[in-house]
Amino acid sequence: MNKTIRTILLGLMLMGFQTAIAVAEDFTFIVPIQITNLHPDITKGRVSVWVTKFKSASPVDPVKCGGTQEFDIVGGNYNSSLTMKFNTAPGSNPADAHYWSCNMDLYSVTLGWRPAGFQFDIYAAGGPYKFDNVNSVLGASGTIP
Repeated sequence: MNKTIRTILLGLMLMGFQTAIAVAEDFTFIVPIQITNLHPDITKGRVSVWVTKFKSASPVDPVKCGGTQEFDIVGGNYNSSLTMKFNTAPGSNPADAHYWSCNMDLYSVTLGWRPAGFQFDIYAAGGPYKFDNVNSVLGASGTIP
């Protein structure tokens, strides 16, 4: 085998090895969700988790990071946990993160995305329906130990 081909193969093998090495994320949240008996108009949920340095929202928070994840609500029910993993921005120190928050939104086919704790009416064939029967924590926050 000539030297050029060996060099290319060695380079490809090293690239494959580097991508196979798993790097742990700075933060991992497991969010348990149990939803029952929602109106069929609600077909999706969305969880948002954020980590910050400051307790109140700040546009200059050097650590602020997080993400959202959607899930399908079938027949008005959902019972599972979402695992959310993310890193701080490059150059940020994860140890500077002191606070976390988690919120959930629900998607109504009629009204679109709404905060889960927000009681809203929808007018359908049977009249107004109130979506206030979510028996779970809709939002939470706290300090990072």
